[in-house]
Amino acid sequence: IANGRVFQVLVDNGSSADILFASACQIMNISGAMPRPTDSPLYEFTKECAHREGVIGLPIAFGEEPAATTKIMNFFIVDQKLAYNAIISRLTLNKL
Repeated sequence: IANGRVFQVLVDNGSSADILFASACQIMNISGAMPRPTDSPLYEFTKECAHREGVIGLPIAFGEEPAATTKIMNFFIVDQKLAYNAIISRLTLNKL
């Protein structure tokens, strides 16, 4: 994601949103990039609305070279603690 290797990524077939956690943005040194504001709600497993800092478009590569596919994906930036750095949705998998 954004020319960096991101570990601990959950590929969630039940999710419809791509999420990048704020802590991963800081580690990847993209915290200076300004997310676009969004009005789209983002609900957690508890059905509560999660606080999101906005949406940011980042390049993401799937696979290994020379067969890698790179797409620009819109990620919700969420400032929460979780065991993962990012969540990739089923919609993203279908686009590959």
